Amino acid sequence: MNTGIAPSQEVMDVYKQLKLGKLKILILKINDKSELEITFQADRSFDYKNIFEYLPTTEPRYVFYDFDYETDEVPPRKTTKLIMMSWIPLTAPAKLRFPYSSGTNSLIQTLGAIQKHFQVDDFAGVDYDTIRKACLK
Repeated sequence: MNTGIAPSQEVMDVYKQLKLGKLKILILKINDKSELEITFQADRSFDYKNIFEYLPTTEPRYVFYDFDYETDEVPPRKTTKLIMMSWIPLTAPAKLRFPYSSGTNSLIQTLGAIQKHFQVDDFAGVDYDTIRKACLK
């Protein structure tokens, strides 16, 4: 990766569980040793409306989520996309924001299977309807 941060085998194993549909959400942070660390993971029962509880307002995170939504077709069709959010709040110090911004593309290439990526810096960008509309495109 550009930042020298690569996913550990543990992160890769948990991410694989997400891709296989056994998990709903995986949240990572870059720790003080410049390593990716799992801060939260949850099974399929996790509700998207609770995501805000796991996004600190002063620290960035990488969020991987198996996003369920309905299409605008008639009748609507239920579908899902594996999305990645680079949560980089403007209130986080620049020294914390930079590694997340510069390492995103390499992380996406390393992990694979990301269907949609969002770089968000406030809670409005994480809103369910905002994400759904972007997934419809």
